[in-house]
Parts: sequence; structure tokens; C-alpha cells
Amino acid sequence: DEFMEEMKLHVRDIKRFEEAKKYLGVEIVKSYDTVYLKQENYIKDIIKNLTKSEQEFIKNREYPLNPNYKITDIMDIEEETETLNILSLIGKLRYVIDCTRIDAMATLGMVSEHATEATYSQVSAAFKLLSFLYTTRVLSLKLHSNRENDLTLFAFCDASHNVGNGKSRLGGVFYLSYESGPISCYSKKDIAVSNSAMEAEVRSIERTVRQIIIYRELLEELGHKQLEPTIIYTDSEASVKFFKHYRNSKKLRHIMKLIHTIRVAINDRIIKLVYIKTEYNVADILTKLLGKKDFNRLQEWILYGYNEMHLKYYVKESN
Repeated sequence: DEFMEEMKLHVRDIKRFEEAKKYLGVEIVKSYDTVYLKQENYIKDIIKNLTKSEQEFIKNREYPLNPNYKITDIMDIEEETETLNILSLIGKLRYVIDCTRIDAMATLGMVSEHATEATYSQVSAAFKLLSFLYTTRVLSLKLHSNRENDLTLFAFCDASHNVGNGKSRLGGVFYLSYESGPISCYSKKDIAVSNSAMEAEVRSIERTVRQIIIYRELLEELGHKQLEPTIIYTDSEASVKFFKHYRNSKKLRHIMKLIHTIRVAINDRIIKLVYIKTEYNVADILTKLLGKKDFNRLQEWILYGYNEMHLKYYVKESN
């Protein structure tokens, strides 16, 4: 109301419209101080546009892919000479997952490689992923603001060493409030091959630090300056100890620029590294395929957020 009154001083004619309920296929459900984003109807439309033979592949599925599922690369196989173009399907899955179903982001990243020349195993994986999204289509992304309107930035990061062709998959999640889903996340295969698990973790932390610097500057412009260092939760105990004691290692000389970036951020009180067990690290869902039990546990945290007291307990238990 205050905004409307102020706008009337500058605009001659102004009309009040109803609250948005749908935007570009994303359904918006508002409940008091919480907004839920989902794409149930959009997923149904994807299924409707499939051919009858393709619809037969849609089965009941409660998690994306089994951890042991082998997504075969066309470059590694000889018997599968015929390839298929699933780029259109991958594009639709990408839109759903990027907007509201970030719990399946790692699976999509693995499936979408070589989408224009997909093997049968990759096509099968794509339809399994679509089956999962259709089975769980009622799930939504929760965005909640606390009553104090206090925005505190914190993040999780992880890396899965030597995925596929030797390049690690990096993952990170960024939150602004407890009991709320993240404001952004990433699941990306690294451009370089890491020589150790710790090196992969360092690359993930450095990428997360760069994103945090941007968010802290933006929050300051919006009137929510971060007075304390932003906590990055990681399940790499070796990395936490490495940066805590300012050690140097001959094995990590080739990534000293990344290490210096992280150390400067720590010294300038921009970030603080905190160790947390892998089972409590939500970023783990963005780096690898997980079993049903582990996936469902992390799925709740990435879509609906952490409880503040529970997170403190997880950190205490980890240390």
C-alpha cells in the first residue's frame, strides 16, 4: 500500500492487479509469508506431448537414478552405433529443474551430455528422470522470509572426484534464510582434471567464494549488509584444516591462485569454512547419483531449507 501511494505521486494512472498465480509455466502459491513455486501442469504438458510409444517409458519413480546406473558415453561404446537426438526433451527438463526442481540438477547434468548424439542408455536415463519428475510433480520449491526480515547468507559446497572422464562435478547451494529453499545453486562438471579429492574440493570452495562475493555486494545495496563472515559448510575436513593452519603443499602448487582467493576471503572476513559431515551436506545431492534414502533426506533440505537448531546440531555432531 505504501508503494502504491508513493507511485501515485509520480504516475497519473495506476491500477492494482491481482497477485500473480502463474508465470511462464511456474505456478505460484502464496501462504502468509511463504511462497511455493511448482510446475505440476508444465510437467503434465511434457507427458502429453510425447508419442504413445514414448509415454510407455513413463513409470512410477521416487528418485532419479540408481547410483550404479551407467550412463554410457557414445565415445566409450562400439555396439551402439545408432544415436538419437533428445535435445528437445533435455531442454524441457532443464527448464523444470532450473526453476523449481533443483533436487535433480546433478542427474540432468550427467544425462544432458551429448544430447544430440545420445546412446540408448542416455535416452533411458532421460525418461527415468522425466518419470521421477512426473511421479513427484506435486513437490515445490519453498521461499520463506522470517518475521524479522533478517537475511543471512550461508552456503554449502561439495565435489565428487573423478566423475566420468576424470573431471569432477562441483556443487554449491546458497541460502538467505532458514526454513526456506535456496536462492541459487550450481551443479557443474569442472573444466580441469583434479589430481586429488582435496583439489576438487578446493575448486568447489573457490567457485562458491566468487559467488558469495557477488551476493554480499548485492545484499549491501539492498540494505542487508552482512556484518559477519558468510559460512561455507563443506564435508572436506582436509580443506578446512588446510586453510585454518595456512599450510602449503607441493601437490597444490598448480592451483595456488584458487588457494590465494580463498585465503584472502578468509582474512578479509568475507567467508568462514565450517566442517559438516557428508550426510548433512545438502550440496552432495548436486554432485553425484544417490540412493533413495540419501536422496530423500537431502531433497527435503534443498527444496524446503534447514531448521536453524537442527543445522547447529549437525555441525556440533560433525565436530
